[in-house]
Parts: sequence; C-alpha cells; structure tokens
Amino acid sequence: MDAINWNTKEILKFSTWLWEERQYSYSLLAMHGICWGLKIGSQLNLKWEDIIDEKGNPKDVLTIDKDVDSIKISPFCKELNSIVYQELKPNKSDLIYINYKTKKVIETSNLSKNLQRFSEAYLIDLYGEAFASKFETMKGTTFQLAWALDMLESYKYSKKAFIEVGNYIGKKTLKEMINFVGFEPKAPIEEIKIRFDLIDNQGVKIVKEVRNKIGNKVRISDFGFVFKE
Repeated sequence: MDAINWNTKEILKFSTWLWEERQYSYSLLAMHGICWGLKIGSQLNLKWEDIIDEKGNPKDVLTIDKDVDSIKISPFCKELNSIVYQELKPNKSDLIYINYKTKKVIETSNLSKNLQRFSEAYLIDLYGEAFASKFETMKGTTFQLAWALDMLESYKYSKKAFIEVGNYIGKKTLKEMINFVGFEPKAPIEEIKIRFDLIDNQGVKIVKEVRNKIGNKVRISDFGFVFKE
C-alpha cells in the first residue's frame, strides 16, 4: 500500500501539536508552508520585516522576488503573524524561524532530521505506532507539496492547474510537476488563480486561554488553535 501523504489538514494538526509542545518556530514554519507553498530555502530566509511593517502591523502582501507576483497574506496568517510578533518581540531584521529561547535559527542542514523527529512523535502520540508508520516521511518539501495538492484539488486536477501551480513552485515542465505530486492531470479547466488562503478555508481560528497567569502578563503559550475536524 502506498504511504499516506501529509495533507494540509494533517499538517495543521501537526502544527497545533508543535505549538502545544512550545516549538513555536517549527509550528510557524509549518503553517506558513501550507499557506504560501514556497520552497523551503526561500521560506527559511524570510525576515520579520517581510511580513511586519514599520509600525509593527502585519503586512497584506509578502514579496519574495520583484519579478514575481507578491503573495497576498490571508486574514488568518496576518493575525498569526501579529500575535507571534507582538509576543516574541523580535527585531524586524531577524529571521522569522528562530528558536525564541536559544535564538538558534532553523537551518536546512538539520531541518529534515528535526521534522522527522517531531512528526514521528506527533503521529505516535495521536495515532499509535502502527498507523504512524503508514505516513510518508516528513521532509523539507512536505509543506509545499501539501499546498500544491490543495491548489490542484481546487481546480479539479486540470492540466492547466498543473502548469500554473508548477510554474509557481519552480517545476519547469509538466513532467516535473507530475513527478512531484505523483499523478497526472485530469479534467480541463479554463481559469486558474494562485491562492494563499487555503488554510482559512479549514476554519482555523486563534484562541486565547490563559494557562499560567503571572500578574496580567499574557504569554505566547496562552494562544492556541481550533479548527474543523
């Protein structure tokens, strides 16, 4: 039997688990990954100034390359970015995905190893070892693949969707895109619009529940996520 792919719903649950484990940088990496569908190298290079403006407010768009259309940041992502920024209080010139305690950045050299370690712990915690072993091994392309699969599903897996989504994620040919997702396109469709609000359609919301109150201070651990199962 083929291994189970990580879809956006499962990654959202994984990200929520990471948040509960206080792995905020990896949780944010996963949530941003299924929102924007970026190559992991490009995502790891993002700084707070890319998503927070000079007044400390969340930006509406994320610009990766001046020659490529900007990414429209969805309402959920804007709220998430604002909460994490206000709570962690990083410098705007800081990379986004930094361990807020140790100040160590997430590097590509240890990313896959850590993702595998966290994802295995998550799957065993939620499903047990037998079912956990049925999932694909998590790696740096997992978040981008989940976003791409959602985009293709939105447009009924049409050939045009394969081409447009492939162009966005850097797959230069239809064959490359087919190899990446593991199947071929289906029915034709005329108009394709690259979207970055797919996570919003999952009904995810940020909630605040003060757990370890010290005076009037609210900590980042007091925030959590709820969404439709």
